[in-house]
Amino acid sequence: VQNSNETNWRISLKMVMRDKNFRIFYLADTIFWFSLNMIQIGIAYYVTLIFEMDKSMATTFMMLAFFSSLALYYPIGKLAKRFGKKKVILSSLICFAITFLMLFAVDYLPNISGVLFYVLALGAAFPLGVMGILPNALIADIIHDSKDAQEQALSGMYYAIRNMMTKFGVSFANLVFPSLLLLGNSIDNPFGVKLSALVAMVFCLIGWVVLKQFKEPAKA
Repeated sequence: VQNSNETNWRISLKMVMRDKNFRIFYLADTIFWFSLNMIQIGIAYYVTLIFEMDKSMATTFMMLAFFSSLALYYPIGKLAKRFGKKKVILSSLICFAITFLMLFAVDYLPNISGVLFYVLALGAAFPLGVMGILPNALIADIIHDSKDAQEQALSGMYYAIRNMMTKFGVSFANLVFPSLLLLGNSIDNPFGVKLSALVAMVFCLIGWVVLKQFKEPAKA
C-alpha cells in the first residue's frame, strides 16, 4: 500500500508540474514570499538603523501594515473582479518594490516628524493584502482550467506544491538576509541592512517579469 501511495504521489506531482502556467505562478509567488520575509526578519534593523527609532517600533510597523492589509481585502476583491487577479498581483509587486526602494533611499527622502515610517508601513499593506487573498483564488482558477486536475482530482497537489515553494522562499530569505548583514549592520555602517532592501526590491521586479508571462485562466 505504501509503494502504491508513493507511486500515486509521484504521478500526481509529475502531472501538476507539466502545467507550465502553474510553474510560472509558483515561481513568482515564491519570489514574493522571499521579499516578504526579508522585510519581516529585517524590520527591527530597518527601524533601529535606518529610521533610528526604538526597536519596539518594529512591532508598530508590522501591526499597522497587517491591519491595514485586512482593511484592504474588500477593495482588493473589487479590483480583482474588475481588472483581473493577475493585474492586481502585478501592481502589488510594483508597490512592494517601491516600498523597498524607499527603505533603501530613506536618507535622500523627506522624513518630517517620522512620517515616512508610517508611509512605508501603509505602502506594504497593499501587497500584503493582495497576496493574502488572491494567490489561493488564482490557484483555484488554474485548477479549474486544468483538464488533468479535473479528471485526476489533483487539487491538493497544486496547493501542496505552492505551500512547499512558499517555505522555500522564506528559507532562502533566512539565508540571504544574515549574509548581507556581514556587509554592515551598525549605525556607523548600515550598508548591509540597506542592501537587503535593495535586494528585496530587485526580487520583486524579477517576480513581476516572471508573472507577466502568466496566462490568467478564463473566469470560472
